[in-house]
Amino acid sequence: MARHSFFLGQCAANEPIWKIFATLLALGASVAAQDKGPQPIKPPERPSIVERVEAKKLNAQEQIDPKTLKDDAHAREKWFAKWFGPIAPGYLSHRQEVAEQEIQKWGSKIPGTPAHYARVKSSSANDGAGAAESVFRNIGPLNGFGQNTVKDLNVIDTGRITVILPHPTNARLLYVGYAGGGLWRCKNADPASDQDWVWESLTDGLPSGGATGNISIGSAAFKPEDPNTIYLSLGDPLWGTAEGRGFYISRDGGDTWTRGGTLGDTSRTKTVLALPGSIVLVAGNTGIYRSTDGGLSFQLDKPQDLLPPDNSWYTGWDILKLDNGDLVASVTYFYWLWQDGWHPVSGSAILYSTNNGATWATAARNTPFPASNIGRMSLAANGKTLYCLFEDRSQSSFRKGLLKSTDYGRTWSYQEAPTLFSYADGDGGQQGYNHMIAVDPDDPNTVFVGTNLCVYRSKDGGQTFEAMTHWVAHGRMYTHADVHTAAWAKSEPKTLYLGTDGGLTIFRQPNIESIPKSNGPMMTDPAIIDNRRNKNISTQLVYNIACTTAETPLGSRSRVMAGFQDLGTRLRLESGVATGTFNGVIGGDGFGCLIHAHNGNLMLGS
Repeated sequence: MARHSFFLGQCAANEPIWKIFATLLALGASVAAQDKGPQPIKPPERPSIVERVEAKKLNAQEQIDPKTLKDDAHAREKWFAKWFGPIAPGYLSHRQEVAEQEIQKWGSKIPGTPAHYARVKSSSANDGAGAAESVFRNIGPLNGFGQNTVKDLNVIDTGRITVILPHPTNARLLYVGYAGGGLWRCKNADPASDQDWVWESLTDGLPSGGATGNISIGSAAFKPEDPNTIYLSLGDPLWGTAEGRGFYISRDGGDTWTRGGTLGDTSRTKTVLALPGSIVLVAGNTGIYRSTDGGLSFQLDKPQDLLPPDNSWYTGWDILKLDNGDLVASVTYFYWLWQDGWHPVSGSAILYSTNNGATWATAARNTPFPASNIGRMSLAANGKTLYCLFEDRSQSSFRKGLLKSTDYGRTWSYQEAPTLFSYADGDGGQQGYNHMIAVDPDDPNTVFVGTNLCVYRSKDGGQTFEAMTHWVAHGRMYTHADVHTAAWAKSEPKTLYLGTDGGLTIFRQPNIESIPKSNGPMMTDPAIIDNRRNKNISTQLVYNIACTTAETPLGSRSRVMAGFQDLGTRLRLESGVATGTFNGVIGGDGFGCLIHAHNGNLMLGS
C-alpha cells in the first residue's frame, strides 16, 4: 500500500479559483503516480568531503590504528573540512576575480606580473634607474637542517612537489611545481656540478584561486612542438590542503602568463597532458577536460561506458601517452543508482583512448583481481608494458603487488610482489596520499615504486623488489618520506627525479648494480642520490608562524618559528637571518608554535 503525505496550507479568500483547481490537480497527479509504484526522484547531492571520508573509513575491513600512521591524509581532509567548512567553487572563483583586479591595479609592484616584468626589464636596459622595489622580501626557509635534526650538509629540504618538468632539449633547464609556493625554474640544473642550483619563482604574480592564498600547483606540461609554451593548472591534487583555480599559458618559458580556458568547478589537478597540435587534457577532481584550441577553452569528457550521463561525478588522476599513440588514464568515480531508492556507487577504472581523448573505453580486468574496492591508481609505462600502483580501500596499507598490462593498457592482471613494502615496519601506508611509480625508459622490466617510507626497485618486471632508500636511513640511503611524483631526465647520464614531501631528490644512479647498504644511522652520497638541490626554494606548507617583540636576549626580534607540513617545527635564530636558515627543533608535522613576547628564549611548539 502506498503511503501518501500532504502539506496543508491556508488559502486566501480571494485566491483565484483556477489556482486552487490547478493545485488540486497537481496533488491528484502526485497521488496517482505514487499508486503506480515508486518513481525515481531527484537523487541526493554528492556527499560532502566529510561524508566521503567517512564512507572510505567504513569500507575498510580493518581498523586503522592512528599510532601506526605517520600521516593520515583522509583524516587531515576530514579535519580541514570540519574546521574551515566546505569551500565552494564559486567562492574560489570570486577570490580569483578579486585577485585579478588587484593585480591590474598594483601589478608593477608585484613580482611575476607582466607589468612588473616589463618594469624590471626596462630598468635593466637603463642601468637600473627606477628599479622596482619590493615591499616584502622572502626570509625563507632557504636552508637548514631537517626535521630529524641530523646535521648532514647533503640534506636540504623544502615543500611538497606536485610536478617535475625536465626540459626536452635543454639538459640544464628544469621546472618544478609545489603544493604551496608556485612553479620554479632552474637554468643550471647540472646533477654533476657541486655549485648551488639557482632557482627562481615564476608564478608569484598569478591570482591565487585557493582558499589559503598560496599559489598551489597541480600540474604542468610543455607544448610538444614548442617547449617555450607551458600549460599550467592550479590546485594541489591531494585533499585537505591547498585548492587552486585557474589554467594559465606561458609562451616565453614561464616569464609571463595569460589566463586560459575554464575547467568547470575543478580546484585540484593531477595531470596536464599536451599533445601535438592544439589538444590539451587536464585531469582533476571534477573529471578530465579536453581542449582542441591550445587551452583557450575546455569541455568535460565523461566516459559514457563507465558512468550514467546524470547524477555522476568522477576524478581524473594520471593520463599517459603511449608510444603507439594511445592514451591511458586512471579515474575514480561516484554515482547514484536507482533500485527501489537511490543507492551510492563508487569505484575506479583504467580507461584508454585511440583518438587523443575524444572518447574513452574501459580497460578489462583479468580474474582473479585483488580487490573489489580499489581507489586511486597511479600509472607508468614503457612501450606496451604498463604498471599500476593502486589503493585498496579494504585494508589500511598497499597490497604487496601491482597491476600490470602487456597490451598497451587494454587488459590488466594482478601480479604479486611479496618483497614490496617489506623492508620497514609501517611501509606501504597512506594509500590515498603517496603514490610514485616509474619505469626505466630503456627497460620495461625495471620498475621503481615509492610510498611513505622507502623507494623500491624491481629488475624482473615487478615480481621482486629491493629497498633502495629509507626515510631515516635504517641501512639504506636517505630520501625524505612520502614520495608523490617522478620524471626522467631527457639526456644522459640516466637520471630519475623524485618529488617528496621534502622536495626534490635526484637518483643519479638509478640502475646502480649493488644497492648501497650501511649499519650506520644515516647514509648520504650525492653521487648516487642527491638531496642538496632544494636550497633557496621556499615552498614549505606553513601551518603556523611565530615571532616576538622581546628585547632580551639581544637579537630576539630576529627569531622566527614556524610549523610545516611534514617538515617539523623549525626555528630561525639571529645567526640565520642572512642565509634564510631555519633548523629543525621538533619532528613530524609542525603545527602550533609561540615565542614569548618578553623573553625570546621561551618558546612553545607542537
